[in-house]
Amino acid sequence: MTVILREAKNDVRDKVWKVTRGLVGGFSYDEVTMLTEAPYPSVSKYLIQLYHAGYIRPAGKREEADGRKKVVWRLVRNTGPKAPVPCRCLYDPNIDILAPSLNPSPQGREIRKNSRTSSNSPSIEGRGTGRVKDVD
Repeated sequence: MTVILREAKNDVRDKVWKVTRGLVGGFSYDEVTMLTEAPYPSVSKYLIQLYHAGYIRPAGKREEADGRKKVVWRLVRNTGPKAPVPCRCLYDPNIDILAPSLNPSPQGREIRKNSRTSSNSPSIEGRGTGRVKDVD
């Protein structure tokens, strides 16, 4: 499988990733939307993909000024400055893995690129050349 990444200036996922890395005390979807000035549906979709790949997890609830309770999320896998890229899975260019983004549990599986072949495409164990590793 070959991963094709598109380059875009001021991409929503880059902004969201930067903000989530900076908010070490936790964040809500609304806070990330406000700080990135990005559309809520785009922010929400990317954060859901990060959750399913095991990058963020709920850290509790916080009462807002209007009395509503919001879920507080926390980044648990800060792999570097480059934002993980959704592509039927989530590609993390910082550590060169593919993590499934449709996994119902917050712990995904990693598919690492094979260093023994000249191909730059990752492969899955059972097909011959890759390694699959469970994420803790």
